[in-house]
Amino acid sequence: MFALRTNQTAESYSLVGVSDVTVGYGSPEVPLLMDSLARHLGTEALLIQPDEISRPPTHGPLFPSGRVHIRHLSSYWETYSRPFAVEYLYRAARLVNRMRPRVLVIFAGFSFPLLAKLNFRPELVIYHCYEVASRDRWSRWIHRLLGSQVDIITFPEPYRAIYDTQQCRWHGVPKVLLYNCGTEFGQSGSVVVPWDRRNGRILYSGTISPRVALSEYFWQEPIPRFPIDLTGRIVATGEHQAQQIAARLTGSLRYFGLLEPEQLASMRPCYAYSLLMWNPEISPNHRWAAPNRLFQSIQAGVPPIAAPHPQCREIIRRYDCGLLMRDWSFDAFRQALEQALAIYGTPRYEELVRNCLRATRTHLNWEAQFRKLVPLVDRHLKQRRMRCAS
Repeated sequence: MFALRTNQTAESYSLVGVSDVTVGYGSPEVPLLMDSLARHLGTEALLIQPDEISRPPTHGPLFPSGRVHIRHLSSYWETYSRPFAVEYLYRAARLVNRMRPRVLVIFAGFSFPLLAKLNFRPELVIYHCYEVASRDRWSRWIHRLLGSQVDIITFPEPYRAIYDTQQCRWHGVPKVLLYNCGTEFGQSGSVVVPWDRRNGRILYSGTISPRVALSEYFWQEPIPRFPIDLTGRIVATGEHQAQQIAARLTGSLRYFGLLEPEQLASMRPCYAYSLLMWNPEISPNHRWAAPNRLFQSIQAGVPPIAAPHPQCREIIRRYDCGLLMRDWSFDAFRQALEQALAIYGTPRYEELVRNCLRATRTHLNWEAQFRKLVPLVDRHLKQRRMRCAS
């Protein structure tokens, strides 16, 4: 371990991260990566994040070690509008330039242009690229332009890594694959309900939207007779369509609205299965999705029923921990639900639960993922200090 020595003050941190989201709202790998780096490097850390108007700051145990502090940057502009982005990155860059940290972590493409405003070179720059970087022409240009300022890039999904490496010309930058295996907000670990004490229902948590999330499948016969609970934001073209969608969630379908992350985390272990599906043709982000929900379900011992998105397919096949739809069609969706209910309560279902827990203990946990990054971090810092000494 390479300890970063510094005289710690309110404006002096050896390790600084710049986040694109308010932590605690669906990106557990952001606080966990900062916390793990702080522990490994033996230092205090600061995480700069936007103070989103629609998402009040959370007050849970986001950082297990207590080493990471948060600085909110507020704005009068609408969240993620262009003026919002310009103001946030300008103010974040001023903070980073004043503190001059030895290690800087950039989260997602929204924060990436901050590198253009630095007036110094940190010893180590890590880019946690958990969204597709090359989603449009401007994004490709800025990632190509500033790519030489990055020392290590981490990805949550291998196909994204291949695609972005080609599009952004990152062939010489070391890369690490870190699955989104962070524990849920407010949870030190997942609670596991014994497989024979569950409610027998299927949980869908996520966006409810026709075409984008394939949510129109839920109100096609015979699906309303399946025991499915839904939670998430209804995304529609207007209030009238949103009301129509909510009205269609009837019969055995139950809609719980938009739940807080900790409430959803406490509910999930009681379910027989979790359901993951969305339209892969919307964008590269959708095609090569790296869903937190996949790993959260497996960590809770709740076998996923998933459409064959590349990462879902790879994880479920490797660990035999869930069921895969044949494709993205309605018939494949219906058949997967029928298969899941047919094996519920049988030895095969018990085996799926055991395989979820075994995968969690061995590989699908944050500690195992972070260990893959440690050798690169240590090697780079050692080489950098040797160059400085010579």
